[in-house]
Amino acid sequence: MVNRRAGFTMIELIMVVIIVAVLASLALPQYVNFVEKARVAEATNYIGVIKSAQVVYAAEKANGYYSPDLATCGITVTQTPLWNFATVGSTNASFTATATRNGGTQDTKTVILTYTTASGAGTWSGTHTGAPKN
Repeated sequence: MVNRRAGFTMIELIMVVIIVAVLASLALPQYVNFVEKARVAEATNYIGVIKSAQVVYAAEKANGYYSPDLATCGITVTQTPLWNFATVGSTNASFTATATRNGGTQDTKTVILTYTTASGAGTWSGTHTGAPKN
């Protein structure tokens, strides 16, 4: 009769740990990238709200001029747990909405989008290529 012990050898356990570590090292950068895209999407969504308020302000209250600050055009939330929002450089043809990271490990991250009206149509330009949804 052969006396065998049930269980795994040390080599088998080490191989499993190595395989799990390799899989984790491949998945972690993808996860971080996904989270960052979601955070930028949140900022562009809020900038879309700012754009809507600015367009209403320019059409109804200011003869086509955009508001130089968010409070004037009726936006009271200028900060979320992750972003600070502001409008700068407003003219009758364009305004710049900024979202600056509120802290954390990437506190220098800023999303700057400029909305310009030309021939009745508005276009976005800036540090992020995606325009906010209307």
